[in-house]
Amino acid sequence: MVKILKNIARDCRCRQSSINPAMQQNPDGASEAVNAARTGAATFFTMAEMLPWWEVDLGQLEQVDSVVIYNWDIAGAPHAEAGRARCRFLQLSGSRDGQVWELLHDRRDGQAQVDSFGGIVHGPLHVDLRGSALQWLRLSLPGGGILHLNAVQVFAEADAEADAALLDMFTYAKELNLKTASRICSALKLKRAALLDHARRLGVTLNASAGWFIFNQLREVGCIEEAALFLAREQHLLGLPGQDVAAAPDEAGAGDAAAGVFDRIAALDPDDPHCWISALPALRAASFDWIDRAYRFRSCSEAGDIDRRAPVLYDGPPAAGKRIYFCGGCEFSYAGYFLRLRGYIIMNTFLDNRSSDPVAQFLGQSGEQLARFKPDLIVLSMEQPFKQLLLKTFTLSAYSRAEQLADLRGLLASFEAAIGTARSCSPHSKLIVLSHISYSNRMMHLYEEATFGLMQGDPYTLHELAKAYDLELSLLARKTGALFLDFDELISKFGKSSADGSTHHARADDYLGGHPELAGARMIANTIDGWITALYPERPKIKLMVLDLDNTLWDGVFRDDGIEHITRHVRVAHCYAALHLAEQGILLALCSKNDPGNAQQLKAVLEVQFPELGRKIVAMRVNWMPKSSNIRSIVEDLNISMDSVAFFDDQPFERAEVAHALPLVRVFSDADLLQVGRYAPFLPVSPVSAEGRARAAAYVNDEERRAEQSSYAAADYEAFLVSCQFQLDLRRGGAADAARVAELFQRTNQQNITLQRTSKEFIDSVCDKPEWQLWCCELSDKFGQYGVIGAMMARTGVRTDIVELAFSCRAMGKGLEKAFLQKMAQVCRLHGATELALAYRHSDRNQGMFDLVRDAGFVDAGGSVLVLALSQLPSPMVYDRWIHWPAGEMSGTPTVGCLVALQADAGQLQ
Repeated sequence: MVKILKNIARDCRCRQSSINPAMQQNPDGASEAVNAARTGAATFFTMAEMLPWWEVDLGQLEQVDSVVIYNWDIAGAPHAEAGRARCRFLQLSGSRDGQVWELLHDRRDGQAQVDSFGGIVHGPLHVDLRGSALQWLRLSLPGGGILHLNAVQVFAEADAEADAALLDMFTYAKELNLKTASRICSALKLKRAALLDHARRLGVTLNASAGWFIFNQLREVGCIEEAALFLAREQHLLGLPGQDVAAAPDEAGAGDAAAGVFDRIAALDPDDPHCWISALPALRAASFDWIDRAYRFRSCSEAGDIDRRAPVLYDGPPAAGKRIYFCGGCEFSYAGYFLRLRGYIIMNTFLDNRSSDPVAQFLGQSGEQLARFKPDLIVLSMEQPFKQLLLKTFTLSAYSRAEQLADLRGLLASFEAAIGTARSCSPHSKLIVLSHISYSNRMMHLYEEATFGLMQGDPYTLHELAKAYDLELSLLARKTGALFLDFDELISKFGKSSADGSTHHARADDYLGGHPELAGARMIANTIDGWITALYPERPKIKLMVLDLDNTLWDGVFRDDGIEHITRHVRVAHCYAALHLAEQGILLALCSKNDPGNAQQLKAVLEVQFPELGRKIVAMRVNWMPKSSNIRSIVEDLNISMDSVAFFDDQPFERAEVAHALPLVRVFSDADLLQVGRYAPFLPVSPVSAEGRARAAAYVNDEERRAEQSSYAAADYEAFLVSCQFQLDLRRGGAADAARVAELFQRTNQQNITLQRTSKEFIDSVCDKPEWQLWCCELSDKFGQYGVIGAMMARTGVRTDIVELAFSCRAMGKGLEKAFLQKMAQVCRLHGATELALAYRHSDRNQGMFDLVRDAGFVDAGGSVLVLALSQLPSPMVYDRWIHWPAGEMSGTPTVGCLVALQADAGQLQ
């Protein structure tokens, strides 16, 4: 038997003086302090009090050796230092009976100023009690305020068999700090270098926490070779798969031939320690799981558990096989390498010994290399030419502000021209513009302008010029339809250096900037990876969010707390989050278990508190039926697919019931509403069109249509359609329609027979070319405007090839698709075409559209192509009696050449 230190507070009863409902969602948060994992987030919050306290009952008298207290401590969290400072005057008291208390530790101890203590980032508070006999421990703030902490551990000596003690240590490895682990190893008379051997001897199934525990112990005692060998062999255990780790810095630009650092290490001679020592810098640089975790979506039951650092969240495998073209300097070397390891195909102009300047690359070489590569994504950086402006700024007296601005405008104008060339060479590609990269552009950091003797109107400093450049660059990105990756904003959320300041995420003391370090490059790579996941429509997108009400959009339960309470406790952040997503074209519906007679009263709460949100609600179900039944009813009314639905509810039971009954529906907690705005399935594939922003109003009009339809007998459906007074308008589409047309092509599944998912960028590039047709079909009726409900894109000629054909699901069941095809066939025949051809992609979801096209006269010509012989069309064309077109052939009849620029020879078509 040996004596070891054991955490005896686990599963003990805990209390707190009060609960702050705005900050602490879990009423048993006091107990989480001794049971939950150490995350840095506060597990409990008291109200502001004169003497707030938290206490734990150990159940019996224990010889307490030490107490370890973890403060709220999340790297990069806003107001993190202020949060830690609230508890800097903490007192620890102990009691044998819970009545008489003894002060055991006072952080103030007569001092006027006391530094804050930390937690998982800045180091916890360790109080040595030397075996004091205690049952109760209490933490308090004698000066008053709010008490909040992350975790509390209470250690006492315990008798244990040596092997049992070892197993316990590996099991709870995540809870141990290095100091406590060292004492346990000393008690067991173990060398920490032998921990791995003991784990193998005992047959321990290591998890990631135990694995990192062993690695850190080995590294702590200087066992470099063992640490490197363990890290190389247990890479999957540690969450560092060989294909997803960093290469040594000198290999980051080695291109496709570069191998993962762990693959190299595995091939080394295990008996040669010098190999491991030389590889250790790369090994230490290879662990970026702390960054990767921030980008992975995970459902959170509490708002405080949400990691808010990453600009995009995603899950699932990367979009392997996508092509990324980097045009810039060495700022892309590491990021490109990380993405290559994830399966992306990378081309980097810098590594290919081509220009680091997009202007020279595209305007000087006409983008030939780009056109051959055919990338899905282009990432551009003007770091190298912008550095020349920064270099001139070092000599402020010789470089006036007027010259600075003129040079900046010239640089941006040439960059805009380069972007135009890039788009013309690769019209399908999405485009990202990278901001200036710097650790700090301030040379003096304090009164910099005064140090240089600058006055109003004098030249910009380095810092000012960099800020002006980034602002103008973001506006240029908006103008050219590119995405703007703001490196300074991105890196600031993670911190520009490690917690202890030993490593930096962008190169420090580099006044010209342009060099992300490995961690900073990982952030760029992850952001690009997440954006690709969001931007490309192969994966399902959310089109409808079904929201619970009680304890989701407000605090409280209507039946228990009453209308006044819930009106005063509407969750502002949750409502704004829902409104933000609705503005992106996602539909909102409400589903609540309450009396049906209270439905309008409940909706009125939102309409009064958030009128904009109230107007976005397109469906509402208030009853006592299972929520899965209500969701099924809403989906049928709105005519959308189940896999495009997201359900939000605070109750685990309700979420489980929906997940079981409707497995295609994505299920989320109420807290998740605050983070799904960054989650890839909720992000729009292309800029949201005016129709997209007004989608909710159109569906509200549908409610009126359904109400009137219910007054007709089932056999009189055609009479109902006639009463709607449908007005169709066919017109040639232009650049102003590109966003809406892209939405139809990319979002529509059931009413899309081509499934090409053509991008807005490509539509922009061809919509004004005579060899292409872009047609839009608008619809209105007596209830209101539908907007553009159908679109077709085709190559013109004697045989007109339909490349894209899609309709809004709101057009289904009205015969509008047939009328659109009839009108298009008639127009093409009048202008010389003899045949319409359609290359289709058949899926299990677009069968209805496939049948409709064949009913319109298209026949299978083989090779997944349907053909319509225009000579077989009836003349005049006969439309369903409820379909009305404007007077004349069509609205705004185009001239020949605008409609169909017929080629004398179809073989000349591109």
